[in-house]
Amino acid sequence: MSEGKKYGLKISTVITSIEYLSQIRRYAESIILNFEEDEEFYTKEMLRDLCAFVTAVTGQIEWVMDDIVPRTPKDGVVPVSSEDIDTMKLYSEMVNNRLTKLKKYHISFKEH
Repeated sequence: MSEGKKYGLKISTVITSIEYLSQIRRYAESIILNFEEDEEFYTKEMLRDLCAFVTAVTGQIEWVMDDIVPRTPKDGVVPVSSEDIDTMKLYSEMVNNRLTKLKKYHISFKEH
């Protein structure tokens, strides 16, 4: 009986992804912490969208830290299953959907 297709993630990819997600989450959190209802730039809708974004990013980070990081790598690659790939795609879609919603506020996460 064959085992099915094997997948893996480079350790450097996992580390880079966590660092990037943590960085954009910190930036979004800093905007939330500086929220001032009186300013034109801030709206309650923006605050809700930022909170939803932080929640989505946190979910992705926690999943990687809890389910991927503890695995034993082999030759610099962490083994993942097809179910893990599907979960990664789901989290990526959730975060990307939230990023799309934040574009209307002209918030950029490219250099943060």
